[in-house]
Amino acid sequence: MQSRDAYFKLPEKQRYSYDVIAPWGLPGFAKELIEDQTHNNKNFKWLHSLSVGCDEYCSVKAFRESSIPCTNARGAFSDVLAEYVLLGMLYHAKHVEAFQSRKRRAVWEIQPVELVSSKTLTIVGYGDIGSACARMAKRAFGMKVIGVKKFPNNTP
Repeated sequence: MQSRDAYFKLPEKQRYSYDVIAPWGLPGFAKELIEDQTHNNKNFKWLHSLSVGCDEYCSVKAFRESSIPCTNARGAFSDVLAEYVLLGMLYHAKHVEAFQSRKRRAVWEIQPVELVSSKTLTIVGYGDIGSACARMAKRAFGMKVIGVKKFPNNTP
């Protein structure tokens, strides 16, 4: 669905014919869509979030109190996101932007860089993504890692 207006322009027969709903890229409207589907679509059997977060959908009281299951993509992107986190760490530790700027200007100066292996990484939010970051930081760089989690007893 491209927009809220396009959704509400669909004939009701089509709009309420979905068994599975997987909203993506509809901030703000997803909540309204789930509310409408929960109240009006008798075929609605399953909601799948293409991201990890489901708070917006679960904030809809009618959906939360229904028997419709909600699944998400937890763990599906953890390794990819962890690689981006490590890329960001190296980007800053190695002063990539400064090096690129000097390269464009043909200025060849020495600049000290930091070794990330000598650093401690603290991860606030030690879930699937945080633990993937920790694993990669330890394996790739030998970093010391501290994980902080609201409910540490739920950590495998």
